[in-house]
Amino acid sequence: PEDGGPPTARYAKSTLRPLATDSKRSVLQVQIHTGRTHQIRVHLAHLRMPVLADDLYGDPTYNRIAAKPPFLARRPLLHAWTLSFAHPTTNERLTFTAPPPDDMARAIRL
Repeated sequence: PEDGGPPTARYAKSTLRPLATDSKRSVLQVQIHTGRTHQIRVHLAHLRMPVLADDLYGDPTYNRIAAKPPFLARRPLLHAWTLSFAHPTTNERLTFTAPPPDDMARAIRL
């Protein structure tokens, strides 16, 4: 706010679907319905399921483990597999896909 007070929370909606899980980690499909800054990271941290290697919202203990072998995580392990949206002028539906990078694939396989 302009008065220097604390920021005001804004509505944000995410839908989570587990794709795989074990006793310590999960691979999730997340659909964001709003698009707030850090939305996925904030929502997962609130649910006590922080993104692995997320220095801002994650768990410091797990982040230290994630930085060592076999994970060697150097960034938050968050990846947009599919991104889809309407083109701003033509309204054509655009969809982009990208396989997980090596560090993410390594963490999933472990």
